[in-house]
Amino acid sequence: MELREWLILQGGIAARTAAGDAGFDVRRVRDAARAGDVEIVRRRWIATGDAPPDDLAAARAGGVVACVSAARRRGWWIPPTVEERLHLRLAPKAARDGIGEGTLVHWTRAIVPVARDALLESVEDTLAHVARCLGTEEALVVWESAIRTERLDLDALRRVRWPSLAARACADAAGSQADSGLETMVVSRVRGWGVLVRQQVVIAGRPVDLLIGARLVTQCDGWQFHSSSAQRSADIAHDAELRLRGYTVLRFSYAQIVHDWPLVERTLQRAIAPASTYSDSRPARETRRNASFSEHRGRMFRVTRRIPSSARGAARTHGAARTRGGAHAGQRGRGAAHAGTPGAASDRADDGCHAPAGTWHPAFGQGRARPATPATRRAAARTCRCRR
Repeated sequence: MELREWLILQGGIAARTAAGDAGFDVRRVRDAARAGDVEIVRRRWIATGDAPPDDLAAARAGGVVACVSAARRRGWWIPPTVEERLHLRLAPKAARDGIGEGTLVHWTRAIVPVARDALLESVEDTLAHVARCLGTEEALVVWESAIRTERLDLDALRRVRWPSLAARACADAAGSQADSGLETMVVSRVRGWGVLVRQQVVIAGRPVDLLIGARLVTQCDGWQFHSSSAQRSADIAHDAELRLRGYTVLRFSYAQIVHDWPLVERTLQRAIAPASTYSDSRPARETRRNASFSEHRGRMFRVTRRIPSSARGAARTHGAARTRGGAHAGQRGRGAAHAGTPGAASDRADDGCHAPAGTWHPAFGQGRARPATPATRRAAARTCRCRR
């Protein structure tokens, strides 16, 4: 086998060490280069004229294909708004010769090392460069596409020590539920409105792309999953079933989401406006927490209102006297009358305060120390007979 044929099987470019391992010594490599069959690049690489342009440019610059260029090479979905430009990664102190015109170079250290003869950076380095190079929404679209394509684990991604805050934010925000980049774009924009958005919720036997609030179903129709006649018929039948069950169904195409977002935004806002759609947008946990807090406040106010006005007036006098040191007349036990409060003693002579010393009472709050938790305040109120 000739050297050129072997290089074509290797993808058009290979390291000279790999050629030596395959049986092509230095003399054969030089003879093929003099004949014009191959090209020697930076003494480390051998390439043919049919080599991929990105790999050849990376070999001439002494770096690796990085960022958006590496994402395209791996088959990740790239938003159409991202500029098609070659991205390379070089070490911070690497030589600058051999860098082609219009090439964007990332002068960074690798998060995950790759082989010496590799021309493509690792998945983690690609994600880190995408997070810093693109906008927030575009980077999130690429990240979730990488999660689907590479079958990445979210917990493992979040354990990586990312070199930038943008990469850390993408790792925290990225999910694995989106089926397409269109769905990621819509979710990231709608969630910015403060509306509850759930993905891939199964309704009527099939998952829906987005469920906004309680009754608004939004479908993002890309060409990959909604192009055939059978898929279109299944979508129409599912939409009919959803409408019969009381859901509002909206479908948007690739062209509408990517090139006419203002129309999509206005349509979604008009659908969210009715109270029946937005009423269940808050999570149930938040609703239960607010209800529990309101119930607690109402219970505390009801305990205070049950105390008669005469008892509250006597309690203030009793608290002041206790602060001065004259709390109870003669004893502290059960049934002792309040000292210094003739009105209270004649009205409720057998209703002494049984709250333990040092606790707070809704009536005797001025004369007793306030505890640390609401539970101890309620316990102190229950032990006193003044409110019965």
